[in-house]
Order: sequence, then structure tokens, then C-alpha cells
Amino acid sequence: MASAGDNSRSRADKRPTTEGTGFHRGYVSRVSSVHLCDPWFEFARVRHRFAKLMAESRKLRAASMDRIAALNEILTQDSNDAFARYGLAMEYSKVGEVERAMEEFGKLLSAHPDYTAGYFMAAQTLASANRTDEAKRMLVDGIASAVRTGNSHAQSEMTAMLDELKQQ
Repeated sequence: MASAGDNSRSRADKRPTTEGTGFHRGYVSRVSSVHLCDPWFEFARVRHRFAKLMAESRKLRAASMDRIAALNEILTQDSNDAFARYGLAMEYSKVGEVERAMEEFGKLLSAHPDYTAGYFMAAQTLASANRTDEAKRMLVDGIASAVRTGNSHAQSEMTAMLDELKQQ
């Protein structure tokens, strides 16, 4: 056993540590540090991570499709349900179906012109699709809606986004 002043470690204490210097600092074993230099190991690691991300993406898309089906069912029962229409537009936007999302936002805003969040999210969908001129027009309409309804928070967010788009 080591004494209080002795810096040596007992055999049980001679496990790999995270101490080190230079390139391998912070790595526990030689095996892991050898893999750091192996491009094929790195490729396999990245490929594995990509496969996991793709599997998660497929799950999310399937969940979105389930939500889309549920929202469409609600809209068949009540086509004037603003929240369901907004949710459907958002789901289409989330899965990248910009045209269908904009179609749903258009239906929402024509039936409920004071649904301020619809303007903002439609503008964000358009901006993410690099349709900045349409996004700017949507924001101008949304700001007018926010003024009509007295929603100063939405007004300030849309004004900030409009200013940002004008600078691009």
C-alpha cells in the first residue's frame, strides 16, 4: 500500500486513465487511440451514425403522416376547424411539402384572416424554401393582422423577421 507521501500507485490503481499528453490526451486505451488514426474506422462510425439518423427520420416522417391523417379526419368532420387546419399546414411544412403547406395556410387565412400565427408560420415556411418575396408579403399581411387583433408580441416578431429578410 502506498504511504501518504508516496506518489506511486498500487497495482489495483494502475488502470487506464484519461490523463495523457499530446494527440492522445483524454483517451483511455491504445485501441481507441489507434482507431482515431484509421480512416476506415471513422467512415464506419459516420456511416453508422448516418443510418441511425435516417431511421429516426423515417420514424418522424411516419409519425407526421399519422398526424396528417388524424388532422385530415378532423377536417372532414369540421372543415372550418382553424386549429386543425393550422396543424395540418405545420405538419406539411415539417415534412418539406411546401406547396401543400401553403395551400393549407391559404385555406386557413382565407377563412380566419385574424389567425395571426398562420401568417408568421407561413412566412417562415416560405423563407425556408428561399421564397423571400412571398414571405415578405405574408409578413406584411401578418403584421396588419397583429395590429387588428392587438397582438403586439406577434407584431414585433414578424417585424423583426421582415427586417431580417429585407437585409438579405
